[in-house]
Amino acid sequence: MKLIAHRNETPNCPENSIASLEYSAQEGIYAVECDLRRTGDGQYVIYHDEDLRRLCGDPRPVNQLTLEQMQSALARANRRVITFSQLIAGYQKQTPILLHVKERVPRPDLLALFRRGRESVELIFGVESLEMLRAVKAFTPADHLLAFLPEKELYPEFIAEGAGIIRLWEQWLAEITPDQVHAAGADQVWIMCNALETGMDGSPESLDRFVQLHADGALVSDVAMGLAWLKRHSFGSKDPSEGPRA
Repeated sequence: MKLIAHRNETPNCPENSIASLEYSAQEGIYAVECDLRRTGDGQYVIYHDEDLRRLCGDPRPVNQLTLEQMQSALARANRRVITFSQLIAGYQKQTPILLHVKERVPRPDLLALFRRGRESVELIFGVESLEMLRAVKAFTPADHLLAFLPEKELYPEFIAEGAGIIRLWEQWLAEITPDQVHAAGADQVWIMCNALETGMDGSPESLDRFVQLHADGALVSDVAMGLAWLKRHSFGSKDPSEGPRA
């Protein structure tokens, strides 16, 4: 089962930074995940939240701030934000980046950035809307197209439109299984760890369960835990096999 490092806030490496991504791109990690949003002045930044409240106490939304305003506000809390172009220019590892595209409208300037970015870095595009999926699949193979489903019932639509990877939440597994999604035509099913006790850090118990349910990948925030789990299971470094599906 593949492991994907989620958001990558590690000791001394803030989330959604090049340093955190490169730290997480260790032997055994299949891909590293980060997030993309558009600022009010049309810049594309690597940033998770809709606003700045969590990281610096500023309630203003990202899409209403200029890049300079955003950088200034975050700097007061000793935080930084980088642009998508800076990420592509600065990232030096071979490990693919799973880019969680928080924007649902495929603007031409963003698609042009994606096309250029693919020339330098192996990108897996994680999309939240069918509109964005249709646009990105014009230049991206299905095995590099992941659907961050807004609702669990929508997986057949995203598969039909060309998403090769479907992301489920751990808490959805009582109602929908990877086998069901595979049967609908998905090449791969990845699970976002989100157990009540461990949140998105993940746990060995959750990862064991995902393997039993025939998941192809798991997103974990605790990279050290994930790597230790991989080592114990001797699943190899890049594309470990979980054995035949039922």
